[in-house]
Amino acid sequence: MANGNGTYHDDAPPSAQPRARTPVQDLDVPPPELPRRRQVANTPEPPPVRASPSVSARLRALPPARGELRIGIIGTGIMAGAHADNFLKQQGCRLSACLDIDPAAAKAFSAKHRIEHVAKDLQDLIERSDAIAIVTPDASHAAYAIAALRSNRHVLCEKPLTSTLAEARQVAKAAREAQARGVVGMVNFSYRCASAMSHAAWMFGQGRIGELRHVSAQYMQGWLCETHEPSGGALWRMRRATGGGVLADLGCHLLDMVTGIVGDVKRVHCTFGNFPKVAKDGSPLTRWQGKPLDADDTALMTLEFAKGGMGILQVSRWASGRSNTIKVDVHGTRGALVFDLDHSYDQVHHHDVASKRWNTERPAPAPSGWQRFVDAVRGGRHEQPDLIRGAQIQAYLDACSRSAQNGCWQEVEGWE
Repeated sequence: MANGNGTYHDDAPPSAQPRARTPVQDLDVPPPELPRRRQVANTPEPPPVRASPSVSARLRALPPARGELRIGIIGTGIMAGAHADNFLKQQGCRLSACLDIDPAAAKAFSAKHRIEHVAKDLQDLIERSDAIAIVTPDASHAAYAIAALRSNRHVLCEKPLTSTLAEARQVAKAAREAQARGVVGMVNFSYRCASAMSHAAWMFGQGRIGELRHVSAQYMQGWLCETHEPSGGALWRMRRATGGGVLADLGCHLLDMVTGIVGDVKRVHCTFGNFPKVAKDGSPLTRWQGKPLDADDTALMTLEFAKGGMGILQVSRWASGRSNTIKVDVHGTRGALVFDLDHSYDQVHHHDVASKRWNTERPAPAPSGWQRFVDAVRGGRHEQPDLIRGAQIQAYLDACSRSAQNGCWQEVEGWE
């Protein structure tokens, strides 16, 4: 589903619509009412990794910076469709193969997106691709990413990088080794397409707000208030076993944006909430089709940053009236930075303490993650957010999960 910036909201609720991007200068103006969005499809489980890449695959030369770039896609859900659509917009890219555990789904996906070949297994896809998009459930990311990297294939992996910190460290190690061979690896943190974030990071680095004191950020959705029976597209997001918790699903974006602006996190305190869903008859619903609806659907994070200052981050699917609201406030000794993606992807509001005035800066729109990835491959450079950055965010998620489980502050562990 594309918004006005040509980006896709992989974390959108089942009934939301793309957000308006009308510039709003008045900070007190509430976000506009948003139309509904179509159903989010469930991403099928990927096929298992059956064997290590062959020696010939590992040693095959990387594609040149210029020329055709063959793209293989693993997974056939709605976000895989976003990858297919956006790669076709990049000059010189060809969809060479796709792979899914369900052959019928892979065949239909291939026909819909004009993909040349339905791969019989991972090795088949690797042999037919120069770059691989991993668009599967979180638990499968690590195996696919490591196999592709060891075969000298460029990798664009959906977020979060993995489902555990241990797996993330393995991917980070493989990414480091692959970088030395010229292999590009990135994570698709889709809100990096908002130039508001990168401009806020630049302004912070220029000392525009002085020393950091406080961060307030939220990523709010309200679709659970409207859900009466979990559909296929929403069910996995409500179950812990399928990695559907709101912390991993939405929190990874918020953590990437906030720490991309103000720097690393030292320690965290996190609390989870899981509330009964509402059945059609209005009764509380805690299980569906014999499966518990036990994933966290609200998470409150308190952060202590490495360079000083603290922050409060909130993510929830119970924010009635909110379709897909993302807002970040950064406050320091000399001023503040505020952006609200419901209002604009390309605006940052800056408050100066000395003059006591608010000003609005409007940076140029940022490229999509797909464009940055292709440009990095063609330019032979390593672009952010790379796979090691993905492992860093996984370390933050891990600390939050440990804190919620133990009920106390937790230090962020190493991710490499």
